[in-house]
Amino acid sequence: MSDHLRADWEQTQAELLARIERLEALNELAADFYWELDSDNRFVWVSDSFATFLDSIGTLYLGHSIIEVMDRFTDKGGQLEGWDELLQSLENIEGHSDICVSAESEEMGRIDSAISGTPIFDKQGQYCGIRGAATDISKRVKAEQDLLTKSIVFERMNDGVSIVSHDGVIIDTNPAYEEIFGLQPGQAIGMTRKTLQREFQISTAKSDELRD
Repeated sequence: MSDHLRADWEQTQAELLARIERLEALNELAADFYWELDSDNRFVWVSDSFATFLDSIGTLYLGHSIIEVMDRFTDKGGQLEGWDELLQSLENIEGHSDICVSAESEEMGRIDSAISGTPIFDKQGQYCGIRGAATDISKRVKAEQDLLTKSIVFERMNDGVSIVSHDGVIIDTNPAYEEIFGLQPGQAIGMTRKTLQREFQISTAKSDELRD
């Protein structure tokens, strides 16, 4: 085999190995969007799904740094939250896992994502870039926000309210409920309503006897 053919073969083999390594790494991350940055944090590859998303918001990406992409997005009126931790991680050449960020614009609405990334090093230990992935957690974030809102309403209700499991055990109460029964916070949890009412009746009867 000539030196020229050997060089071509070695280059092809290296490229194939790099592709296999990339796919294996991304398969482990298992997310909605994938990308690869070089050592200067410029996009050198993005998955089809991420490319479609970036095209939809009208931003250039291949050959551009993540900061340039972010600046282009905000210049068009988009809003970003929670990205400082990710940028700091990239600056420190650190892996990261489930960093929660959000991006919002009039065209796409709000998308909440959990971002993870793994640094890439060559055989000599030289930093080459980072492979990243993002999972869309918008539904989970909205559900958590809705739950928080309901929890606040629950806490502030003037009426006494308790939440009971399928087997009749109290799993939560609001302050008004605890005040009605003369309980400390969390005291009713684990009791049944029947037990609680019986103890309340006994306590009330003893109080009446002492007053008499």
